[in-house]
This record gives sequence, C-alpha cells and structure tokens, in this order.
Amino acid sequence: MDDMDGFETARSLALHGCRVILACRSLDKANDAISKILTEKPSAQCIAMELNLCRLKSVKKFAEEYQKKFRSLNILVLNAGVFGLGFSHTEDGFETTFQVNHLAHFYLTLQLENALIKGAKLFARVVVVSSESHRINKQQGAATSIYCATSLDLSLPVSGSYFNNCCRCPPSKAAQDEALATKLWKLSEEMIQSVVSTWLEETTERGEVVF
Repeated sequence: MDDMDGFETARSLALHGCRVILACRSLDKANDAISKILTEKPSAQCIAMELNLCRLKSVKKFAEEYQKKFRSLNILVLNAGVFGLGFSHTEDGFETTFQVNHLAHFYLTLQLENALIKGAKLFARVVVVSSESHRINKQQGAATSIYCATSLDLSLPVSGSYFNNCCRCPPSKAAQDEALATKLWKLSEEMIQSVVSTWLEETTERGEVVF
C-alpha cells in the first residue's frame, strides 16, 4: 500500500471495523498512514508490515510473518503497482513493471493460499486492482476495490469478473482466453521457481522450498 488509492482502501476498511494490514515498502509511510486513520478512529485496528514487491524474498518473508501472527485471511487487495517506469530489472532478474504489477502479486497469493482457505470458512476474497483508477480521483478509485472486497450483494459466481466504477463489465477477449490464462499461470510458476531454485542453492541442507 504505497499510493493514495491504497490508503483510501485501507482507511475505509479500517473505519468500518476491519483489521487492516498495511503492507508497504516503507514502514515509515505505513505508520504515517496509520496515524492518519487513528485520528479519525482511535480504535481502528491497523498494523504495518514491510513488503517490497521488487524482491520475491520479501514477498515470501511477509507471507511467513503474516501466517505466524494471524490464522486466516478474509480479504486480500492487490493494489500496488508501478506505471510509466523506464526499462529496468529487479534483483530477481525480471522486468520491474511485470514483477511488481503481476508476478509478485501472483506469488503473494500463492503464499497466502492456506490463510485464505481458512478465511473462506467465513468469507474470503482476492481483489486485483488494474490501472484504470489513475483516470479518476482517489475516493472513486478505492470505491470499486472496497465494493468488490466487501459487498454481499454480488451475485455468484464473481471469480474472474471485472468491475469498473462498482459495475460488473465484460473483460477483454484476452482476459477470457482460458488457454492464455493457463499459459500465463504456468509461465509465472516457472519464473518463480527459477528464483526459488537459486535460494535452495544458497541454503543447501535446509530442504525443499515450496511455493
């Protein structure tokens, strides 16, 4: 949560009684955001945790620490992203925009799968935020995320659905291509495994790392 849409999403969820984990590259910025929320609602439950999507090790560490502290997860909002960067690579060797906007989110969701399954006994949703929100103000941008994360009015099934301004919209043809989705899933797994394999080489005798 390093942008204004992320702050507004965290703020709204916290003000409505959710326990919110603010996962940010900068703990200082996360704690500043929490301070602002607490001025509005002193009883708000907000916790800052470090998460750097440019480093897959950071993603794994965050997921491990989260599951040590909390048994389950009900709402996962994947709203971090970069836009308009020049070409660059992360330390994992992947193009930065691709890793931050997709691959790290993919890995994070896999890492938190067990927590989401436990949360699903009551309620669990994963919301992936696209770049459309840059065209509207921060409150509007957060509104759709909050709606998708919390609304009980959404008719099932909603998995894979696309929403804009709180309305369900038809996704692009590419987004509905199951073969392409399967290819991207497998490619993403292979890319992550290539990085995890280097960790195994660095930590011999510690056993297999499962992602």
